[in-house]
Amino acid sequence: MESVKIVLFAVAAAVIYGIAHDQVTVRVCIEYFTIGHPPLPVPATPTVLALIWGVAAT
Repeated sequence: MESVKIVLFAVAAAVIYGIAHDQVTVRVCIEYFTIGHPPLPVPATPTVLALIWGVAAT
């Protein structure tokens, strides 16, 4: 049971890091998310765009 907790913690940490990383990246170059990735059916705000790609890519 302890190993399951460790794996879940590692996955959660990776997702949080991915979100934080994409929040910085979207402010540096939003074209990476709008041109370099397939379009998503979400509002075009940078924060939401980075949040969704941070979770999906991680």
